[in-house]
Amino acid sequence: MAKNPEIRQQITQEYGLKTGDEIKQQVQTLTTGTTVGFDPKAFLDELGVPTSEKKSTRPATIQDLKNLTRSLLSEKFQSPA
Repeated sequence: MAKNPEIRQQITQEYGLKTGDEIKQQVQTLTTGTTVGFDPKAFLDELGVPTSEKKSTRPATIQDLKNLTRSLLSEKFQSPA
């Protein structure tokens, strides 16, 4: 079965599995891009004291997480201990 490309394609389509190319593209998107409108400060504010005025988007990419980490570290090292 695994050697027959028609059967593999049928199984992939029936079960909604992603092909190798689709996975590569998704990984590239997650590692190189940032979410438009992602604001680390707003995200942190939302976690601390949620306000109904301003809602942030969740970090969706690796770059978003990097930005969030930088924001956390810069606040930690700038504030008096």
